[in-house]
Amino acid sequence: DGLREDLSGRADEPEGRLTLGVIPAALTEAAPLAARLRRRWPRVRFVVRSLSSARIAQELETFEIDAGLTYLDEAAVERGLTRPLYRERYRLLVHASHPLAEREAATWAEAAAHPLCALTPEMRNRRITDAAFAAAGVAAAPEVESDSVIALCAMVRTGGFCSALPERICRLVTGEALRAIPLTSPEASQRVGLLTLDREPLPALVAGLMEAAEALAEPDAAIGADDGVIETGDLNSRRGGVRM
Repeated sequence: DGLREDLSGRADEPEGRLTLGVIPAALTEAAPLAARLRRRWPRVRFVVRSLSSARIAQELETFEIDAGLTYLDEAAVERGLTRPLYRERYRLLVHASHPLAEREAATWAEAAAHPLCALTPEMRNRRITDAAFAAAGVAAAPEVESDSVIALCAMVRTGGFCSALPERICRLVTGEALRAIPLTSPEASQRVGLLTLDREPLPALVAGLMEAAEALAEPDAAIGADDGVIETGDLNSRRGGVRM
């Protein structure tokens, strides 16, 4: 249904429901966005859906979701408005008993020499890690594939596998049993941020969400692969009277 705003709410405190599509690798980042917007407008409700980057683009165009938290380098929306949040970097998730567990870093080539589990090939994150392995001159051959990050973490916890995963996912699960080792050579990263349709006027709740993303953005979030700054459009002209 997309955005549902209660027009009976006060102009300075809108209420309604925001539907946010999120790539699996960024699900942890929906929480700070929702928390920041709800501190500003406590009557806003959220629906968070785990979707592929391709599905996010499709459902934005059909107004099934209001915004997407996705990879910005492949944001396939004809008229998109974006706000970079962070750069996704990768860690090798291993059991504490794994031979690499005490290493400060490991190369992608070294990781490929160990039994791997990975996301399924249609997932964008899998294509990113496959490209990093290829750049290191090796071909990864995962022994287990899943479309669930939780399933991969469980596989690693058994001690029989390791997995190349986004560092923000690793932060949630590392501890006594699991370690997350930075992957190097190459230094792979991808821009992740908010994407919505560029329309006039921009709905108040969507504008508020984009402003929350601006406030939470990490310093290097807007730097592209070519070390240029991503063109994100002029949100100021689309705020529709929303006040900070």
